[in-house]
Amino acid sequence: MKILLDANISWKLVNILKPVFGECSHVDLIGLDVPVEDIDIWNYAQDNGYIIVTKDNDFVDLLEVKGFPPKVVLLKTGNNSSQALAALLNKTEPMIKDFENSNLGLLEIVNSREVNKNTCSEEPNNELFGIWKNKKDIKNVDQFVRNLRKKNNIND
Repeated sequence: MKILLDANISWKLVNILKPVFGECSHVDLIGLDVPVEDIDIWNYAQDNGYIIVTKDNDFVDLLEVKGFPPKVVLLKTGNNSSQALAALLNKTEPMIKDFENSNLGLLEIVNSREVNKNTCSEEPNNELFGIWKNKKDIKNVDQFVRNLRKKNNIND
């Protein structure tokens, strides 16, 4: 698998993620002019067979306009340390691998939250879930979500 980390993810994760994902690079390390435009990242990923890993919703817009490849993994996790993000990506590697082999273009990875009934505050419960989206094949999304929730022991 080949993943390309967007500028909003630390380049320091490249060496941490290489043993898990195989080939891992960062937009600051691929020879494009910095600051690099999203479309240039898109074209590079497409030309070189990368999956883009990002926190930037602009790639969802590109996906809707241009289709895929490249595929996009969108991290909706808020602000995280590099260590926390590495742990998240390592934990979700099987999901990302399944996504790579699917006929879908977008995988969202989200930290779910659980409402603490005593304080009415939100506290992380470390559950993870993802959603594959593809406007052309929307029927598969519901089944994917059900399977993923079951796999990760997440109750509705």
